[in-house]
Amino acid sequence: MGERTQGACIACQFFELSDGSVLCLPIMDVRRLSGGVYLEGIGVQPDVRVRQLPLPYRQGQDRILAAGLRRAASLVQPQQKAEAF
Repeated sequence: MGERTQGACIACQFFELSDGSVLCLPIMDVRRLSGGVYLEGIGVQPDVRVRQLPLPYRQGQDRILAAGLRRAASLVQPQQKAEAF
């Protein structure tokens, strides 16, 4: 639920260089972890697309979280009240 992921998924290891800069070196292609599907630069589409709008998000309104909570609540089955002894 949400928006398409960035597609930046090649695993990297960071190395600090002597001048204080940092080198990010790709160390693993995630095709091993994604069933052979290449995701770099493509990303993953969610099953349910919910667009996050910047202004409401800055004001504390998370549309993706709200949609997820509504979906989760719709899956909960009410239980019958147990009788007292």
